[in-house]
Amino acid sequence: MRRLRILAAGLMIALSGGRAVDASVPPDDGLALELGLGDITLVAPATTGAGTRPAFVWEPVPGAESYTLAVLSTDDVPLWAWYGTATEVILGGWPELPVPAAPGPRITVPSKWFVVAYDAAGVPIANSDFRLVAP
Repeated sequence: MRRLRILAAGLMIALSGGRAVDASVPPDDGLALELGLGDITLVAPATTGAGTRPAFVWEPVPGAESYTLAVLSTDDVPLWAWYGTATEVILGGWPELPVPAAPGPRITVPSKWFVVAYDAAGVPIANSDFRLVAP
């Protein structure tokens, strides 16, 4: 778990160009994530009834070569992160929905997620807002 917290903190610092960013205190509903980058449109899952291993889906970003998906508790505790080229990822990184008894992370309480897109040089070019997800 400590490693995941360090990853999430490092991600936020990298996205801010080295400036401190407090993404846990965004305006209004607490779901905006303003980093001065382009926007990523999140498609799925629904905010409720997503199941314990939802498929996270977002629109491709022109010029993006890779993405990071991060899932956090509603209290900003990192739960799971993924890095790759796909724009659809099942929680746990499974290529298809696993059997219920399969090991790996599950969403059992309301959580939130966001995506960051990177260009070929690994520079962040777009990010989504946080989006709620609940089983």
